[in-house]
Amino acid sequence: MHEKRQNLHLIVLTVIAVIFLIAGLHRITYLYFIPFFEGSRPFSQDFKIFYYSAKTFFEAPLNIYNAPISGIPVPYLYPPPSIFLFVPFSLLPEVSSYFSFVLIGILAYIISIRLLIKSIEINIDIKFVRFQRICIWLIAFGFGPFIQNLRQGQVTSFVLLACVGTYYLLIRGKNTSAAGILLIGFWIKLYPIILFPLLLKEKKYIQVAIGTGLGILLPMIITIFFSPFEIFSVYFTRIVPSTSQQIMLNPLNQSIAGFLMRVSAGATSFTSWNYFFVPVGIKVTVIIISLISLSWIFHYFFKKSANSLFVFISLTSITSMISFLGWEYSYLLALPLVIYSIGILPNINPSQKLIVFICILALIIPKPPDEFTPQIIEIMPLFIANILYSRYIFAVIGINIICYIFISKQNKILR
Repeated sequence: MHEKRQNLHLIVLTVIAVIFLIAGLHRITYLYFIPFFEGSRPFSQDFKIFYYSAKTFFEAPLNIYNAPISGIPVPYLYPPPSIFLFVPFSLLPEVSSYFSFVLIGILAYIISIRLLIKSIEINIDIKFVRFQRICIWLIAFGFGPFIQNLRQGQVTSFVLLACVGTYYLLIRGKNTSAAGILLIGFWIKLYPIILFPLLLKEKKYIQVAIGTGLGILLPMIITIFFSPFEIFSVYFTRIVPSTSQQIMLNPLNQSIAGFLMRVSAGATSFTSWNYFFVPVGIKVTVIIISLISLSWIFHYFFKKSANSLFVFISLTSITSMISFLGWEYSYLLALPLVIYSIGILPNINPSQKLIVFICILALIIPKPPDEFTPQIIEIMPLFIANILYSRYIFAVIGINIICYIFISKQNKILR
């Protein structure tokens, strides 16, 4: 009976995750599979950008950053070498390309989960029993950001694999390979570079330098072989600065910047506003929050008693919060935090379990379909709607706090 009570939170989360997984797959089927078999050309907008940018790259490389061009509604926003991830898929018909890319993304996700479980078991004294493993897999596939990643045909599962692969190689002492994988992840999407200080803890500077050099230079050389060097200048001097301050298509993003802008908008509904750029005050606030968070994490990391796994899960999970464009699918990078918190559930007190339960639940629940969002938001006070819509931010903060409390207690026991 005691064991069943211990597992009650996990069972409820798993059941809810399965429900949302089925609902998410049903929506994807409705949006893409059924129209495909009816002869139309369903396509997610994000993958459409990737697909047509890759088709354009060999003819006019710089055009990928100069949308709109044929088929591309907005410019390509990722580092130049990342285009080679999409080139093979651009050789296929549109819909076949999308489905193939999604399947490869699912494979990357599966590998990430396996490596995460192994990394957690290697790093701390936690052994996942069979029941926990089943729950972890079901929760991972019912994860709100994962469903959104599938729908959009996004690259976040590959970014997650680069982050997890880096950490897994690092704890196995393969510093050169870890640095190389980290930099490849950086060239897919800039986020993984936040993990670079992890490579320096063991002071294997020569190995890290070799891996870093190869990870930086090889993708650059391959890219320059097919395009002018100017493409890097365009990306880092024009695309990155504009992306870092532009809120893009709509205000419904899950970053701290988006939350603060919704609070300050003063509109009757935060689904319609006139902001196109992050105001200076909000930008400064986000930068200060980011610096404080990172300083605290790295101050902890360089202590002798520091747990590198906690630093890893914290850094990956807060990345989408401190980015100015933290969309729902970006929070796929919070999966390491979620799996770790499942591992410590039997060892924390009931109130902490409840907090973890609520936070994981918040991360499982996807945002409502765009066509229903305005109606849902407008039936409640604007501030409450903002809190509920921004639940991913508060969920990540909540789980991080509980994990830190747990690790701090473990360190005291070890002393």
